[in-house]
Amino acid sequence: MKNIIIVDDDPINNYLCELTIKTVYPNAQTQSFTNPVFAFSTLTNPPVDSRTTILLDLNMPEMNGWQFLEKFEQKNISCTFYILTSSVNPVDKEKAQKYSIVAGFLSKPISSQNVVKILSS
Repeated sequence: MKNIIIVDDDPINNYLCELTIKTVYPNAQTQSFTNPVFAFSTLTNPPVDSRTTILLDLNMPEMNGWQFLEKFEQKNISCTFYILTSSVNPVDKEKAQKYSIVAGFLSKPISSQNVVKILSS
């Protein structure tokens, strides 16, 4: 079973993500964080494993999504990221593709179809 972690400073988005995930896969294990610094600390000590998928927002205080990805890559931890953002800037999508740990770029709010795609990959 995959674990899905949501890192977004917006608690409403986190709630909607968890609700959508649980609607599609009622037994899915989910966890959300509104503080990216706390999330990074929690997810890297001890490190998450390869069954973990992280839905990551880009625009957050204290540590943005790009900084989060940079620090995560430095730890060399095997998991999968999906950028989940309200950004429509094509530069963000191009930048996300440069990270080997990023499997996709999704728009908020997450759809049931995207949840199926994430959990079946």
